[in-house]
Amino acid sequence: MNWKTINIYLTHEEMEIFTAELMEIGIYNFAAQDPEEFGEFLNNTFYYDYIEDDVMEILKKPCTLTVYLPEDDQGTQMLADLKNLIGEHGYTSDIGDIKEEDWADNWKKYFKPIKLGRNLYIKPSWETIEDTEGRVVLEIDPSSSFGSGTHETTQLCLEALTYLVHGDEEILDMGCGSGILGIGGLLLGAKSVKAVDIEENSMRVTHENAEMNHVTEKIEAICGNVLDDEDFYNKITSESFDIITANIVADVIIAMMPLFKKCLRKNGRLVVSGIIDDRQNDVIDALVKHGFSVRMTAARKDWRAITACLKA
Repeated sequence: MNWKTINIYLTHEEMEIFTAELMEIGIYNFAAQDPEEFGEFLNNTFYYDYIEDDVMEILKKPCTLTVYLPEDDQGTQMLADLKNLIGEHGYTSDIGDIKEEDWADNWKKYFKPIKLGRNLYIKPSWETIEDTEGRVVLEIDPSSSFGSGTHETTQLCLEALTYLVHGDEEILDMGCGSGILGIGGLLLGAKSVKAVDIEENSMRVTHENAEMNHVTEKIEAICGNVLDDEDFYNKITSESFDIITANIVADVIIAMMPLFKKCLRKNGRLVVSGIIDDRQNDVIDALVKHGFSVRMTAARKDWRAITACLKA
């Protein structure tokens, strides 16, 4: 399969909001080149005695978001949606082509091992960690389903799980994407995971990632929409869970509040993310309205995560 590459030229300030809008229309394969963010990185407290000249060239380049779309029916529809979104903002863009063999090499450079929270390490399959420092290693490769561990919202949720999972918990992951949150929970010691998503592709990717991490027997992936299908909603809410995760978007999280309240066990924890900073208060208000107490909030760039429990 070949791919379309769409370069979108925008500002540093516009980057976070536009990437959120991309995810809202189902586009997750993108890479950002932000010279302002790179400049901030260079000016931090670390000391570097050598930096490659071609790396420094990033400072001279425009702020660019590159989207990768497959040349198939789904990719064609996504490209049309993307063009409409670009047009609404008035951004400049250009489109190119990339062969499958080139893509196989190019995307790998954006994914490296990441330490998260108390005791977790995430890495793609082609990377080797010589010293895990006693951390649990979650191995996952990027795919068309959201969740490779690089996005701030995924990291915030996984970090929360490193402090919430102590052993034998039963987890419900709403909007599981690649299955990364549930798989992370299992590797940290959870007993079982029910992973739910509206996308059929997520079922396949979740199974593949569970197999890669040797937790297939502990995770159940189910496709359905709890907001539109009453029977499916009743099926999910017929069970209760120690931990519920939902890394989606604010409006969907708010709409799922009745489900969260019905499914979360006493003394259980709800972890929600995918929330842009200016929507955090909306989500908190909805939590309080449905009988939750906020236990913790966390932030990465413009993204927020909230950990809550049911009021006693």
